[in-house]
Amino acid sequence: MTEPTPPRGRSIVAAGRDRPAGAGTAALAALGLCASAPPAWFVGAELAVLLGLWALFRVATRSAQPYRLGYAIGVAHVAWFSWSLRHVTPAGYAAIAILGGLYYVAVVAWTRAFRGAAPWLGFGLGIAATMWLRAHAPEVAYPHGQVAHALYVWPELLGPVRWGGEVLANGLLALLAAGLATRGRVALAAAAAWALLCIVPPPVAPAPDGAAATLRVAAVESRYPIRFEPERQGPFTALVRATREAASAEPPPELVLWPESAWPALLEGEPPRLSRRLVPPIEHPARLCAGTVWRSERGRLGVALLLDADGALVGLHEKRVTVPAGERVPFVRWLPEPLADRLYELMTPVIGFRPDAIDGRRRPPLQTASGIPFAALTCFDNAFAGVAAAAVEDGARLVAVLSNESWYVHGNELDQMVAMSVFRALETGTPLVRSTVDGLTCVVGPDGRVDALPEQRDAPPRALVRDVELGPAVLPAWHGLHLALAGGTLLTVLGLLGYPLRGPLRRMRGAEP
Repeated sequence: MTEPTPPRGRSIVAAGRDRPAGAGTAALAALGLCASAPPAWFVGAELAVLLGLWALFRVATRSAQPYRLGYAIGVAHVAWFSWSLRHVTPAGYAAIAILGGLYYVAVVAWTRAFRGAAPWLGFGLGIAATMWLRAHAPEVAYPHGQVAHALYVWPELLGPVRWGGEVLANGLLALLAAGLATRGRVALAAAAAWALLCIVPPPVAPAPDGAAATLRVAAVESRYPIRFEPERQGPFTALVRATREAASAEPPPELVLWPESAWPALLEGEPPRLSRRLVPPIEHPARLCAGTVWRSERGRLGVALLLDADGALVGLHEKRVTVPAGERVPFVRWLPEPLADRLYELMTPVIGFRPDAIDGRRRPPLQTASGIPFAALTCFDNAFAGVAAAAVEDGARLVAVLSNESWYVHGNELDQMVAMSVFRALETGTPLVRSTVDGLTCVVGPDGRVDALPEQRDAPPRALVRDVELGPAVLPAWHGLHLALAGGTLLTVLGLLGYPLRGPLRRMRGAEP
């Protein structure tokens, strides 16, 4: 028997009993999502993410124009947490917001696909699936703005991230919000599951027998804008001064970190060689890990160098994921070469360099002079759970992030990158140390707690020196759940793909019958 369609403007869940959701509810959804996105508008605004999801669910189930209003909510949310991208390219910023709204149309579609039985389940699956899809979309992956990132300042509330990663946290948040809008039992079950995952700690693997428990690390913060031509940089002397001050600590650091693109020499050729030999401001046995560019035979890519006190190249890690429309032009590889070259010519004056960087390859861990294995992620790598997980799977006991965030001019992305670092540490059970240009230089423990220098926007280059408790060099035993949830989300995306793409765009022109 065919289920009757609710009257226009009435609820799918409770037709005839609930007032329809209109522009006011959509505005409330956008307000809640924007206010909670890192950085939250005020202390406690992080919890407004539930308000935003609650209102979005009401729009999806109780509006006469769910797709149009859902799209408007999505454009507003993406535009807000991407606001500082306007410094890089206004046209790209506008495209991100316009296209980003389509993911929220998909959330509405998934919710309405479950209209007869459990729209709250469709909403939870829709949020988890679209957030995952946006973070892993080919050529245009954009992992910022995950709804669960709003809670990064409260790592004690992020038990679901430790057990199941971003997918589980996003889905449970959506289920909780949808339950509050429909059935108290659903909200109670989601809240109980969240609390249980926070209260019950996941098992922790032991450290290797006889291995060092801590590593003394100095993470240097540049505070100077750095672009992608390191040989032209001026802040080198200031970084040297900050490093020498850090090296005077007792005991001195064994590992010194500099940000992405901070080392004033390039790598060239195969096998790689430095374009010029410089002596780092460190003493043996300390080693310096710093970012630069490698002009290899495969193409141009970002790398993290590991240098000894004589300036000799000890090892390197390649940047695994390049920034779409920042370091490379999406889909350009599919174009004829003359058209691709013309596109590069148009983009070069906008970005400041030719955006033809390539993704790097997975390499074994780097090592300190005492043999402690660690990984060096470069900037955007920090946004992807798989990159950090692969590093720990290869035996890294510490994850270093070398980041150049000066593009964003003190923007929201700085806080979003820290939020993602917190998630990477929780997911892998491994400490993470950030060395940045215009971001937050900090240590993130395996419990997600952040230890940073006091924020000083106009401070000169400085260093954070800490004894960092090392990880066990293996992924947590429960990490397979992360992969299972990601795989299940992918199947959900593929299985329901036909419905979201069938009617929403057509229905956006008017009210759904």
